Amino acid sequence: MIGSVFIIIVGLTYLEWRRRQAMATGEGYGTNLVNEPERVESKQLPNPLLAIAPLILVGVANFLLTRWIPNWYGASYTMTPDILPGIHAPITTTIKSVIAIWAVEGALLASLNTASEYGFVGMIAALPGFLVVSNALKSIPNPLVNAAVSVSSLAGITGSASDGMSIALAAMSDVFIKGAEAGTFRWKCCTGSSRWRAAAWTRSRTTAR
Repeated sequence: MIGSVFIIIVGLTYLEWRRRQAMATGEGYGTNLVNEPERVESKQLPNPLLAIAPLILVGVANFLLTRWIPNWYGASYTMTPDILPGIHAPITTTIKSVIAIWAVEGALLASLNTASEYGFVGMIAALPGFLVVSNALKSIPNPLVNAAVSVSSLAGITGSASDGMSIALAAMSDVFIKGAEAGTFRWKCCTGSSRWRAAAWTRSRTTAR
């Protein structure tokens, strides 16, 4: 909770400071905008509590399960040779003394899973089959369809959405950049419309690699 509050306060403060700086220097998208989204009527917007509901649900569920799970085991838990072959005598463990260890084990499991996923994705990207698929996807003529199909396909092959998308953008960057520079399509932004900025982002990612 402390970390979340810190991130919200510092993040919103920084964004507001940058917004004021941009307004003071006259930065903006101009007035000749293309594909400008329609204004949303603010009279019939959903209740803000609906947006906060998932966060509240996760917090409440985490709080309750943290207290319910130890109660399901009782004050102590006995491990017998029938349950865990290899031990010679029953082992009794006090649940209160291992709750923190269970939490650390869960955190380590998630971090090791993510680390292994990064390594697995790198191995997949180095295989010849990955190059065959990525080269075949470059033949799709429509840039938007090419981007959607390429990212989805390569992310599915690598088994990771985030890592697969990064590798897909790096592998297909030349196709995406050519489509953006040719001006064959435009991208709708939340604050206005501008030329597709993914090309610059992809170029920066490719240069960084």
